[in-house]
Amino acid sequence: MTMGRRTLLLLASILVAAAGTALLWVYVRNADERAQQTWGQQVWVLRATAAIDLGAGPDAVRASTERVAVPRGLAPAGAISDAGQLVGRTATAPVLPGQFLQFAQFDTVPSTTGVSKGMVAVSVTVADPNRVAGLLHPTMTVDVYYLAGTGDARAKALQGSARLLLAGVRVLAVGNTSVIRNAQGHPAQVGTQAGVAAAIVTLEVHPQEAPELMMADTIGSLWFTVPGDGVTPHQNDGYTGIQLPVGNS
Repeated sequence: MTMGRRTLLLLASILVAAAGTALLWVYVRNADERAQQTWGQQVWVLRATAAIDLGAGPDAVRASTERVAVPRGLAPAGAISDAGQLVGRTATAPVLPGQFLQFAQFDTVPSTTGVSKGMVAVSVTVADPNRVAGLLHPTMTVDVYYLAGTGDARAKALQGSARLLLAGVRVLAVGNTSVIRNAQGHPAQVGTQAGVAAAIVTLEVHPQEAPELMMADTIGSLWFTVPGDGVTPHQNDGYTGIQLPVGNS
């Protein structure tokens, strides 16, 4: 009887040990599979072989990096595997040799013109008093008034008074100071903006407003006002635009 109990206990302990071993084997196998997924699988990552400067684009990145295979667990979040993924982006922070490249180090390049979608830029020449000199700057919103000149066949009918031409116009540039910025937020030196006289002001208008603004600048003079909060532009008895001369009238 005693021997039978001992035998049963021995068999039970053997079964428990076997079950424990089996469970341990399953755990180790699953852990090994997880490790293989994390560390065994290789992914391609760009690594800097030379310093990458602030503002560098895809071409500069391509010349200063190499593709290396690293375990997935070592790849940083947002890792870049090819310089072609950086089209339209520039470096927003310096990258040191040996660093892996990440999307967080690059940002999209802003508009190279600063002009909003659906709008156009047009430049006019405005004398110092006319453009509230000393106050005007890019990104400011102004109301544009037209003062008829002697070259305007309608000048007499307008009685020489100033008329509201355009309201709520965004200023893009005053001389060589413009709204254009690079990816780092610094003024972008592009085009012919260097050395532009401060009297030349670039405005953002709707395409259909541009010809009217050009004509007004040619046959009369333009004046800007900077409205404060709660100010509504004066419409001058409902007149909202200049009367351009037609033919010999």
